[in-house]
Formats: sequence, structure tokens, C-alpha cells
Amino acid sequence: MADYIDREKIFSIWRSMPAPASVTSLAAAISQTPAADVAPVRHGRWIGEPVDIDGHTAMECSECHKVRVLGEYCSSCGARMDKEDEQ
Repeated sequence: MADYIDREKIFSIWRSMPAPASVTSLAAAISQTPAADVAPVRHGRWIGEPVDIDGHTAMECSECHKVRVLGEYCSSCGARMDKEDEQ
């Protein structure tokens, strides 16, 4: 899995190193910067016909295919519901 690092942290470490700046010192700054704890964002959309669940509108998630109450995210798989309709 890929490592994700903060650009500002790299430059902060690099600027704190003794001069002169070099490719070697930049590589050292990169290796000293801790990786961020990130997860890929899943994107989905609400599909199918709306149904009523306890007075709330629910639809099927295009990612996990479970019927959930509508929201910005699927409460089952966490997909962000911002994917465009495929028409």
C-alpha cells in the first residue's frame, strides 16, 4: 500500500537541516517524515426505488448493495454518496 506524507512536514524538516540543501538532504527529510494514516475514499450513489424505513427515506447503496437511510455517506460501508448517475 502507498505511503502518504504531509508536504509541509517534509519542508519543515528539510529547512531545519544544516545547509547547503541538496537532493540527499531532501531524501533524508522525506524518509524522516512519518506516513499519515489514511484510507481510500469509496464513492457511491443511491440506486433503486426509495422505500420508507421508520418514517425515513431509504435506498440501496451502489457499493455494498444494502438498503440504508439516505445521507451523505452510506451507514453500512461508509461510501461517500457523490458519484454521478451513469446515464
